[in-house]
Amino acid sequence: MNDRVGLELTYYHKKTKDAIISVTTPTTTGFPTGVFRNVGSVRNRGFEGVLNIRPVQTPGISWDVTVSGSTNSNKLLSKIVDGVPDTNPIIFNSSNQRHAVGYPLGGYWVRPILSFSDANGNGIIEPNEVVVGPTPVFIGPSQPTKELALNTGLTLFHNRIRIGGQLDYRGGHKLWNLTNEFRCISGLQGCQANYDTSVGLEDQAAVVARRFITPVANRTSFGFIEPAWFVKLRELSLSYNLPETVARQFHATRASITVTGRNLHTWTDYTGADPEVNGEGQSSQSQGFNRNDFFVRDFVTQPTVRYWTVRVNLGF
Repeated sequence: MNDRVGLELTYYHKKTKDAIISVTTPTTTGFPTGVFRNVGSVRNRGFEGVLNIRPVQTPGISWDVTVSGSTNSNKLLSKIVDGVPDTNPIIFNSSNQRHAVGYPLGGYWVRPILSFSDANGNGIIEPNEVVVGPTPVFIGPSQPTKELALNTGLTLFHNRIRIGGQLDYRGGHKLWNLTNEFRCISGLQGCQANYDTSVGLEDQAAVVARRFITPVANRTSFGFIEPAWFVKLRELSLSYNLPETVARQFHATRASITVTGRNLHTWTDYTGADPEVNGEGQSSQSQGFNRNDFFVRDFVTQPTVRYWTVRVNLGF
């Protein structure tokens, strides 16, 4: 089809033995940082694909579209401690994340809110109206399991003008909104559920389960670990190839000007500032924890910056 349609599709199934990850050292050891440990056997599998389409191809106009995507299923198959098989999970991130056999690495594990109801009809959820599960359960992975990107470009007037755009999607995972949790358990006015009875009962139950349930050990972040899917308008661009007469004014053979906007809009159900962020960054260390790629939470984190650039290119 004159190279106007192209498709690549890959299935992968990778099993890693003697996988090395960074885990937190117990404070009783006296060492302030984490250590690298042989966690055992890890399996990753999924699909990767790229579709290229050129719906329009004429001397004056061309339009190209590229869609790329991937899925990933991650699972810890077995765990080794000091050379011996072990089924106890590695717990970190304030006990909200685990490396547990049979589940994704770094999955979120918390006591679930089993039920809540406004039994007395006063419009306020009270501690005796929330039931929290007795043990932590797996509620979702911390890493995206699905990704999709759409890139498109339209060239007009015999390559004089080009308009481009990119949409990104990531989903299938969750993110701990510690920013909102901190507001709520601190009694700050920034937490609407602390003072506004018009807030939905589900949001009130999340605060009660985290702040007021007794005993303290049963309190849970369940209501603050949210679906983190998003679609982002990652980029819009407009390029104009200037006439040769203009380029010659700069002693150049060609000249162009491009205006580009990045991270222009986000569609998501996540209630924090940005579902793409991780307040711990990557491989940073603080407060006795070794922050690795699995340590994920949003805590007063700056969202992805929205910005515009103007670029002038000259060719000689």
